[in-house]
Amino acid sequence: MNLEGIETFLTIYETKSIVKASELLSISQSTCSLRIQNLEKEIGVPLLDRHQGKKETVLTHAGQKFLPIALRWQKLYKETLRIKEERLEKTLRVSGVDSINSSLLFGFYPMFMQNHPNIFLNVTTYYSKQMMQLIINYETDVAICSENIPYINIIRLPLFEEPFVVLLRKDHPCLVNDNLHGLTHYPEVYVKHSGELEQWRNEQGYENNERYIQVGNISTQISYILQNPLHWGVTPLSTANIIIKQNPEYTKLQLDRNSPKRKISLIYNQKLDDKTQQLIHIFYKELQLYLKHNDHINIRMY
Repeated sequence: MNLEGIETFLTIYETKSIVKASELLSISQSTCSLRIQNLEKEIGVPLLDRHQGKKETVLTHAGQKFLPIALRWQKLYKETLRIKEERLEKTLRVSGVDSINSSLLFGFYPMFMQNHPNIFLNVTTYYSKQMMQLIINYETDVAICSENIPYINIIRLPLFEEPFVVLLRKDHPCLVNDNLHGLTHYPEVYVKHSGELEQWRNEQGYENNERYIQVGNISTQISYILQNPLHWGVTPLSTANIIIKQNPEYTKLQLDRNSPKRKISLIYNQKLDDKTQQLIHIFYKELQLYLKHNDHINIRMY
């Protein structure tokens, strides 16, 4: 048995759907089905009830008997990885942009260290361009950022992309029947997210908005938006979702569908030693799982 077959079987059991399982695992439905078929062929019995007309995919009697075995197999595999990680005991230096560290991954970092007690994270916050230079100079091991300029010897592992949205109060005077009217007549709390978004804003006429407060990072932007009921701002979707969950009097509106997206990647220097690169790939894999299983974030994984 292999890890992919076991994980696919357990994901179908949890979601009760091959379609949902394939989405969570970021694979096609045909690949998902093929993994199960190979697992069933290896074991010699059907594990899933495939009768047409049923809304949910359920386990056969043999599948129910196999379930605790699969769970033990998965547990043993994780314990085996921990033995391997004991050789990798090290501090991993992680840099991220403000909105990633302070909100999106606020719960991930302590969870990762709890799951991997031999790996200590040293987390710092910088702008994307600063982090690229830190990676080049070996001053940080791995960075989570939106910088997309290619550099020699820099490895880029894509994480997700998400749209930008307008964040404002539900009772804001420019919000009428879920549509915005005269938004630029009210004070914007402004952050320069990217050159692409800046160009798009100018094309839409936002450069004519003189009534804004310009700040340097998203945390400060959110503080100012929450400070005054007339303030509004353009933020990443994940940030807006977290703020709205904490402050239900606020809402978000999508920008034009053709507006630029925020694309986040994990980057590191390929000349790092093998031990550090192994740590980075452990970190990357668990980060992907964390982002996939946090529905409130509502981002599109690569």
